[in-house]
Amino acid sequence: MNRFRHPLFFIIVGLALLGFGFQLLVEPGKLFTQLLTWGIIIAIIFLVFRAVMRRRTNNEYSAYVRAAKKSKRKYNQQSITSVNRIQKGKKPTSTISHRKKRDSTHLTVIEGKKNKKKNRALF
Repeated sequence: MNRFRHPLFFIIVGLALLGFGFQLLVEPGKLFTQLLTWGIIIAIIFLVFRAVMRRRTNNEYSAYVRAAKKSKRKYNQQSITSVNRIQKGKKPTSTISHRKKRDSTHLTVIEGKKNKKKNRALF
C-alpha cells in the first residue's frame, strides 16, 4: 500500500507549490530570506543534535566498533582456515587444536546459591 497515492497528499503538495510560486512571483526577496532563515535554523538544530548524540554514544559506539572488528577477524580467520582445509584435504581437528587463543573472552561467573539447601517444608 503506497501512502503517496492518497488524494490528501496531492492536495497538500499542490497547495504548497501554489503558495511557493505565488511568493516567488510577488515577493522573491522575502522568499529568499525565509528560505535562508529556515536553512540556518535547520543546520543549527542538526549540528546540535549531532554533537549531543556523538557525546552520548561515543563510548557505546567505540565498544561496538571494537567488538565488530574482533568478530570480523575471528570469522574471517575461520573461513580462511576452512577453505585451506578443503583445498589441502587435511583433517579439521589438526588445525583447530593447534590454534592459539589470542584474546580472552569477556565472560564472568556469577556466584549463585550452590550450597544452599532447599527448605522442603514449604511445598
